[in-house]
Amino acid sequence: MTRVWRTPSITSPAFAPSLVGIGVLALGALRAGDQGFHLDEAHTAVSAGLPWRELVGQLDDEAGMAPYYLALWVWRHAGDSEWWLRMLSVSGGALAAALLVVIARRITTPAITAIATFALVCNPFFLRNLTELRGYSWTMALALLATLLAWRLADHPTIGNGVRHGATVGVLLALLSFAAGVVVAQLVALRSLARDASTRRSLVVSVSVAAVIVLPTLPALLTSEQVDWIEPTTPYKVASQTAIALGGTAWAAAIGLGVICLLVALVRGHLPNHQPEIRLIASTVMLMPGVLLVASLAKPLYEARYLSPGLPFAVLAATTGVVTLGQRAISDTRHRQLAAGALVLACAIGFPGRPDHDVERHEDQQVAAQALRTRLEDGDALVYAPGWLEYSMRYSLGDTPVTGFLDPGVDPRWASPTPTDRSLTEFCRVWVLRRPGPEATPLADELLASVDPADPANGTDIVGGYELTLVEQC
Repeated sequence: MTRVWRTPSITSPAFAPSLVGIGVLALGALRAGDQGFHLDEAHTAVSAGLPWRELVGQLDDEAGMAPYYLALWVWRHAGDSEWWLRMLSVSGGALAAALLVVIARRITTPAITAIATFALVCNPFFLRNLTELRGYSWTMALALLATLLAWRLADHPTIGNGVRHGATVGVLLALLSFAAGVVVAQLVALRSLARDASTRRSLVVSVSVAAVIVLPTLPALLTSEQVDWIEPTTPYKVASQTAIALGGTAWAAAIGLGVICLLVALVRGHLPNHQPEIRLIASTVMLMPGVLLVASLAKPLYEARYLSPGLPFAVLAATTGVVTLGQRAISDTRHRQLAAGALVLACAIGFPGRPDHDVERHEDQQVAAQALRTRLEDGDALVYAPGWLEYSMRYSLGDTPVTGFLDPGVDPRWASPTPTDRSLTEFCRVWVLRRPGPEATPLADELLASVDPADPANGTDIVGGYELTLVEQC
């Protein structure tokens, strides 16, 4: 029997999510090569290129992102260019946008679904994470998927649905433990399952599966020093980081107003349909930063990147609130259409923006590597400041022959695989590649102090956000 393949109908439930996903995938593909790797991305790329056993051993000290590193290790076998590696994150962003369509269409109107999806894709913070070689686009996708599976578990509390929900939550928390606010909101929504013995087992299965996945990653989170750089939590920092996580000041103001509108609509009963689901969206928006803020009372953790799973929920909540109250305030159909068009136009105006991230990242390691390739000569030495910069530069420098020196105290894991026994004083020309920051760099500082500013042979150039200085010792 010959099977007849049919073109998917525009009325198919999968058509709109698929179309949005493909569109975001294409958008990400166009933007993935805009800038070179910054420090964290280069570190991720180098780590993904390690042998499997070395990578797994290194994850013992990695504060999160373990699933992303493992997936990238597999992904890297199909290519190792910056563009291709970033496409793994682009895939997560495309899935997140598609899942937002599915969720919005379930609980809101087609108009709200379209505006919310467009707003997410235009949001600068979403665009930043879409093409960054880190796992934050996937945290958005997994948070949305977990929400869908939580609703399925509530509707059909079977063991299979419990396993699916628990596995998704486990991977989400293993990827970003600070996404706990999303999980808390879902557990509150699923609390009714615990009251009935016939449904309690499915919830227990979900929690157990999640625990099995996430527990092995907790020791690394508790013992790692990778979050020690975070500055103390202050009211200003909370406000600024929250604004960054929502796309910048203007976006944060608009989304905040929209969320307030949603809360008003819920209190006044303007959303009679799907109220439990909409309450879950609203509680996720509030619990995501709330849980992180409470955790920051013990140790500073409040950073924009750790709020990334909450962005799609915030955009959907804000759009639902604004459109719902707007429709009640505006009776004329034409005026409603104009108001909706104004919302879309406002989102489009915000599209090109790139908000400041929680850490200034104006680096482009490819630019720095290219400068080194053109200026280094045989017999030159290179000092990395701080010393762990050598690890991340391995991706960009590739096979470029470099006699490198590290500042004392560098963790052996980040040291060069081919250390030299030569003394730095043996070299007539020494280059210092320095990343501006508060880190102690005694070796580099001593060399730079010996530079004569009047000597034209010595000088500092800014290359890719790094300071490159030539020190003539002969």
